[in-house]
Amino acid sequence: MRSTIVATFAASLVVASLVAAHGIVTDIEIDGEWYTSSLVFEDPYKIPIPERITWSFFGSGNSPVADFTTRDIVCNENASAAALVAEVDAGAEITFYWGTWPESHKGPVMTYLANCGSDCRTVDPAALFYFKIDHAGLEDGEWISDQIIANNLSYTITIPEDIAPGNYLIRHELLALHLASDELGAQFYPMCANLRISGSGIINPTGVKFPGAYKMDDPGILVNIYNDIDTYTIPGPPPYNSDNEFSDDDFESVAEISAASVSVFNSSDFIAFTLTKSYPALASAYTEPSTSDFKLKKSFSLSSVSVPEGSSDNFDCNVNG
Repeated sequence: MRSTIVATFAASLVVASLVAAHGIVTDIEIDGEWYTSSLVFEDPYKIPIPERITWSFFGSGNSPVADFTTRDIVCNENASAAALVAEVDAGAEITFYWGTWPESHKGPVMTYLANCGSDCRTVDPAALFYFKIDHAGLEDGEWISDQIIANNLSYTITIPEDIAPGNYLIRHELLALHLASDELGAQFYPMCANLRISGSGIINPTGVKFPGAYKMDDPGILVNIYNDIDTYTIPGPPPYNSDNEFSDDDFESVAEISAASVSVFNSSDFIAFTLTKSYPALASAYTEPSTSDFKLKKSFSLSSVSVPEGSSDNFDCNVNG
């Protein structure tokens, strides 16, 4: 009888530890280097509290961020800056290991980067602009959350090779949709870590802010996953893709050019092309340039609007990138 009680108690401890760890990244492997994350149920009770590369949120435990309209959506509830910074090369892989994840908590995974400027340890994370570098949701009837469980509770992303070196906050999150048919029922589990990315890239992708990137009526946030859905719209912007994405550095002195189209000709030949992506800097209507300060540094697909004959000197266009 006594052995049965002991066994039952031991089993309950195992279950309790698994439940406690759910929704928390416990470890991160960065380009082969292993880092222990901030552990909400362990670190606060250690003397001294361990320094980590991940931002801590001791007050929230493993509770999800339900109200994504607050700043808690950035790095979790009342998150505190991490003391350490992990070095990583652009193009390297990062693997996030979750403590556990219930099979019922089906949903997507999303990862963002934000350039901190001089130091991520002193920055306000809600003031940064985040560009998504990876996401996965529902594919061929299988949720990525199920794949994460099957893959030793891990998910691997790759740092884009062409982004500019610097200090970055990486924001990784799982979203549980088992209660998402109700407003504010979707459960977000975000976390952040400090990175210093090295490389020879020059791209600074445009980004979104948190809070603000997610809306209450987004189809990927207010959704009933029990309706045998075949497709799922992952919240937030599409991931950055070096093949077709634009950044602030892709343009030099862009003024009064349509976001929809622009045309350029060389000598007497017109090169027709249409911008395939909307870009904030191209919001105003096109007017003929009067100076020679317009230069495109990246290749585009263009068509529609023609530059008046005789204006070719106003353009220096490198269509091959």
